[in-house]
Amino acid sequence: MLARSDDPVFRIAWRKRLVDHDGDHDRQGGIEKWLHLVEATGLPRIQAIRGEGILPATRFAVDAYINLVERGSQLEAVASSLTELFSKRLIVLRMDRLREFYPWLSGGLDYFTGRLTQAPEDAEFALSWW
Repeated sequence: MLARSDDPVFRIAWRKRLVDHDGDHDRQGGIEKWLHLVEATGLPRIQAIRGEGILPATRFAVDAYINLVERGSQLEAVASSLTELFSKRLIVLRMDRLREFYPWLSGGLDYFTGRLTQAPEDAEFALSWW
């Protein structure tokens, strides 16, 4: 999406999401945090990196989202992040239930902790952008 945009202001603002996912010199990104969660479940990180064991419906949903962002308009791609408007409450609920029913995962929940602030920021950007 960034490569298709000719708006430098948009690209600069959207870069935050890349740092959120990839990290930078000062902090781990969401991808690394997700891999810590994978390891907390007892699965090897290489299995997640390779995409082994992904259910067909999950693969379909992810592929459809990537297709939307790659081929849809910039407005559609940005608007797709509006799902983040409702995710904070769901993330808190998910974390509570994971701690309750899967206490050994507690050390791997940093991914979700980060999303508690990132998700509302992403949704706010989408609302104010257009």
